[in-house]
Amino acid sequence: MRAAMGAGDQADSGADDVRRGSFRNWDAYFAFLLLLTLVTITSLPEDDRGDLKRTVAAGLLVALGVAYAALGRRAIRLPRRPGPGTYPFAAIMVALFVPAVLLAPAAATIMGALAPLSFLLLRPVRAAALAGLLTIGVIVGILRETGFPWVLTVSIMLGLLACDALLGWIDRTARQSAERAELIDELRRTRADLAEISRERGALNERERLAREIHDTLTQGLTSIGMLVQAAMADLGPDPRLELAARTARDHLAETRAVVAALAPPSLTTGSLVEALRRLVDDSALPARLATDGPPRSLGTNVETVLLRVAQEALANVRRHASCAREVAVSVEFTPDDARLTVTDDGPGFDLARTSGGYGLGGMRTRVEQAGGELVLTSAPGEGTTVEAVIPCPARTTAPSA
Repeated sequence: MRAAMGAGDQADSGADDVRRGSFRNWDAYFAFLLLLTLVTITSLPEDDRGDLKRTVAAGLLVALGVAYAALGRRAIRLPRRPGPGTYPFAAIMVALFVPAVLLAPAAATIMGALAPLSFLLLRPVRAAALAGLLTIGVIVGILRETGFPWVLTVSIMLGLLACDALLGWIDRTARQSAERAELIDELRRTRADLAEISRERGALNERERLAREIHDTLTQGLTSIGMLVQAAMADLGPDPRLELAARTARDHLAETRAVVAALAPPSLTTGSLVEALRRLVDDSALPARLATDGPPRSLGTNVETVLLRVAQEALANVRRHASCAREVAVSVEFTPDDARLTVTDDGPGFDLARTSGGYGLGGMRTRVEQAGGELVLTSAPGEGTTVEAVIPCPARTTAPSA
């Protein structure tokens, strides 16, 4: 999973870098407009009222810049809107900007930053209200200078309303883009997780295949050699060479069984088949229960692996195709001659005549048949589904004593 975690961390880091770069660009934009506004105010020609009003307006805008550096920058970087400090800064914006624009209408230049800033601070409806309040200050400040001509008044109001609408659309588009970026990051993490799970599953399947091949070839061959050597010793009498052959066969058989055990599923290496099935049922998201019949006993690594994989695949099929099932019953029965695993659900069922079974059922059937057993699938529309695997495994087998 380290690869998946690394890919997820890289995706998060890339998104964070984009956000940090956007905020840095915004800070530069705000500072530029603030400086432009101050230059515009201080460079206007003096009128008969002197430059006191412009000086006070410039001082108010400088105070606004300080407030942005102290509160605004942190507020717009918060993951949720509004966050701590948002409303105090919004109040400061109104308290400093409106008097400034009333004293010097040229202060309206910074509205190019304050209007978008409103949407960075608040949700759309409240942001529009804040931007509208600032807009009213701009309208009143400009109209005081021009004598409130109705044509200019209406034009300014319509233009600012259109600007607010545009800002709302931009804010919505920006939020949608952010949501898409988060979705893309999540998809990348999910893809990395699935790739890692696929690799792990492939490795486990290969280990099982190797264990099955070794069990069916080397283990059986060494067992046969041991039995043949034992029979030869019974006919020919004691012979050091035959005793060495028997001992060598016995030693290699033990090593081969150790290799098969090491390649078995991890859940079987730390406990019995019943314990592995119980963990499987307990960890399942389905309402499953486990029942046993007969005294549990060791069935051998190959048989236990096959039964465990059948149970896993059957539960996975219920989760995929019968998630509405109210109960899933898993039972394992031990008899002197065989072992029987049954998985039953009360889901919708299906018509066996119209279903090929897919790769899952084919894989289960192949596993069981290679172990010398039989897989039976029973289902009908509205009657649930039952998967039953029976594998012969006599309780007492003749093993070589060599």
